[in-house]
Amino acid sequence: MGLDVISYGAANKAAKEQKKTREDILSTGVEGSYPNVKARIDHFDQSLDHVVAKANKLIINDTINIIKANAKLNAVAKTLRYKHQNMLFEDFLDGSGIDIAKSSGYTLNTTEGKVTGGTIITTTEIADSAPEKAVLVVEEYVVPETATYFDGNDYIKNSSVRGLPSGPYAAFTLEAWVKPNSNSASGTIVRFGHDSSGQSGALSLVSGKLALRADSSNYDIGNATNIPGGVWTHLAISIDEQERMKFYINGVLDAQKKQTAVMSVFSTGYTEIGSFNSSDYFSGAISDVRIWNGVRTDAEIADNMSKRLTGNETKLERYYKLDDPVGSGSYKDSAHYDEYVTAISTPGWPNTRVPAPFSGQTGMYLGKYSISRDDGTTWERIVPETLFYFTDRVSPKDKKLRIKVVLEPGVTLNNYGITWS
Repeated sequence: MGLDVISYGAANKAAKEQKKTREDILSTGVEGSYPNVKARIDHFDQSLDHVVAKANKLIINDTINIIKANAKLNAVAKTLRYKHQNMLFEDFLDGSGIDIAKSSGYTLNTTEGKVTGGTIITTTEIADSAPEKAVLVVEEYVVPETATYFDGNDYIKNSSVRGLPSGPYAAFTLEAWVKPNSNSASGTIVRFGHDSSGQSGALSLVSGKLALRADSSNYDIGNATNIPGGVWTHLAISIDEQERMKFYINGVLDAQKKQTAVMSVFSTGYTEIGSFNSSDYFSGAISDVRIWNGVRTDAEIADNMSKRLTGNETKLERYYKLDDPVGSGSYKDSAHYDEYVTAISTPGWPNTRVPAPFSGQTGMYLGKYSISRDDGTTWERIVPETLFYFTDRVSPKDKKLRIKVVLEPGVTLNNYGITWS
C-alpha cells in the first residue's frame, strides 16, 4: 500500500505540472508565445526536468520513511523477511535471504539479526517487470576504531626501505592524525630515509608547531599557531623536486615556503614512528600514518584525510593505521608491501589503545553496495538513500534482482530495505 500512496501522490503533482505545461507553454502555433522554436523547446525541456525532479524527490523521501517504518514494525514483530510488492526488507534473523553458495567470509548472528564482514550476495528476488530504478536503505554498525598512544619513551620501527622516496631532491608527502598531550608539544611523528649523518625526512612538532625536520637540529616550521593538545588534528606536509614545501592542518593549506634546512632522504634508511633516531619522542596518540611517493594535491589531502584507505592507492608507499597490533607490539603496514613493524620502548611497550579520529563518524557508509537485475551476472554500484537508475547499456533488462554487500572487518550490517520500479 505504501508504494501505491507514493505513486498516487507523485502522479497528482506531475499532473498539475503537466496541466501548467499544456496551458502556459503549449499554446497555438509552432513557436507559441516564444521568439523561435528553439526557445520553446528549451522551456519545455526545463518544465519536464522540473516534473521529474519533483517526482524523484517524493519517491526518495517517502520510500525511505516507509522502509524505516517497516523496519521498526519488523523489530517489534520479529518477522524474518518482509516482502511487499516492489519492496523487500531483510533483518537477518534467519539468514534466508543470503545466497550461501555465492557469499563468503562473513559472520551471521541470527539471534541479534546482523551480519559482519565478508561478501554477502542475496538470494534472487523476482520482480514483476525489469526494474529501472531503485532505492536502498541500510543500517550499519561500525566497531569503534582505535589508535596507538605513545607515552614519550617509545616508538615504532620498520627496517624495510622498499619503495620509499630517495635522493637529495626527492618529492614526497607525509600525513598523520595526531593528538598531542599539550599545545606546545615537540616530537617526531614519522621519519624515513635516514643515513649515518642523521639526515632524513620527518613530520614533526616543534614547540607545538608543524615542521619538516631534516636532522636532529635543522627543520622548517610551517604554521604560526600551535597544534592544539588533547584533540585530534590531521597534519600533512609535501615537498616537490624544487624544494617547495606545503603545510596542511585538517586538510587546509596553512603555509607554503621554500625549504631552508638541508635535507636528503636515503634509500637505505628505515622508518620510525614516534621518534627521530631514537630521540625527540612524541607524547600522545597517533593514527593513520601515510608516506606517499610524490606530491599530493590540496584536493587529494582534503578528500582522503578522514577515510581509511585500502592500501592499494597509487604511490602510497607506507600506511600504518596503528589501530590494532597483530601480535605483541607488532603492527602491520597496510600499503603495498604488507610488512610488519616492531614497537620499541623503555621500559616495556604499553600497548595502549585509544579512540581513533574516525570513531563516531556519521553520514557515511563503509559497506560497498551493488545491485543486479540479471541474477548477479552484471553488477552496478548503488549508494544507500540515493535514487539509483539502471544503465541499460550496462545491465541487461531482466527481472532477477540481487544485492551484493562487501563489508570490511569490523563493519556490521543490521538490516537493509530496497524498493524498485
